[in-house]
Amino acid sequence: MDADLVDQCTAAIGCSKQSFPQNYLGLPLSASKLPQSAFSTYVDKTDRFLSSWQASVLNNMGRVVLINSVLDSQLVYIMSATQVPPDVIKLIDRRRRSFLWSGNKESSAAKCLVAWTNVCTTKEWGGLGIRDLGTQNICLLLNLIHRLHCAHSSAWAAWIRQRADIANMRCDNLGHHWKLLRSLLPLYQAITTVQIEDGCTTLFWTDVWNGDDALADRFPRLYSHCTRKDDTVQQAIASNLQGAFVNRLSPHAHQELQLLIGLIQQMTLSALPDKRLSPFSRSPDKLDTSTIYKLLKARGQPNDPASTFIWKNAAPQSTTGNA
Repeated sequence: MDADLVDQCTAAIGCSKQSFPQNYLGLPLSASKLPQSAFSTYVDKTDRFLSSWQASVLNNMGRVVLINSVLDSQLVYIMSATQVPPDVIKLIDRRRRSFLWSGNKESSAAKCLVAWTNVCTTKEWGGLGIRDLGTQNICLLLNLIHRLHCAHSSAWAAWIRQRADIANMRCDNLGHHWKLLRSLLPLYQAITTVQIEDGCTTLFWTDVWNGDDALADRFPRLYSHCTRKDDTVQQAIASNLQGAFVNRLSPHAHQELQLLIGLIQQMTLSALPDKRLSPFSRSPDKLDTSTIYKLLKARGQPNDPASTFIWKNAAPQSTTGNA
């Protein structure tokens, strides 16, 4: 902006002029990719917490309680809006690990009795329930994507929908953060289904909107011949799939095409926005991120019976008095 115009804006709004990155509503704001130094505030905050705790008078389980209730929760706000760099997570994990095993900010690996990946496993699978910050960050960003699709009364979501392709999560001028959200789109599609209305925010091939699976999985041979894999449902129905495939189809792909044409000819679109549904929905525009976190950490593993016995049983009360 022109310098004179900047001065006029700051005078009219009554705000100050600063360079990027800067904090806005408690979050680092920048016109480019955030440097690691923008997150140093959160590492320093962890150090302040650790320096104020009397770790020497706490046993390991007392330290676990402080880690779970304080250190794990201080990053929730920023992780709900952007990705915390892996190097920052490593710095915080180093402090959490050292506090757990030695009570200090720094300690050697020899004092760690259990691998950190096992410690960060949920209690149902034999861990201590300390959060895996990287996985938690992914779950919270999935909730952000869900709000972009579902929060139709939200002013900021409406602003983004006017400037970006929500179906493909594509936009040329929304920066690095938008590319990160787009990388999570396949995972978001795996935990949601779509009730089709106008078909403008639903991908024809990779979203689950007809039946229990995506069309790319139901018609794999035809999908391999497709040249427009990013079409929305509205675009595919409007074109009747004309020009969406290579010129020569295999016999199996041709059979799948006839089935697919019959399917879309039965579709009728409306003027209402598509409705996203998920078994993890806590409200119309919010996901239950704690359940998604447990699902990602479990990865199909069965519960550990020993862990269930330990964590689900209460110690018997002591009895006193005369017999």
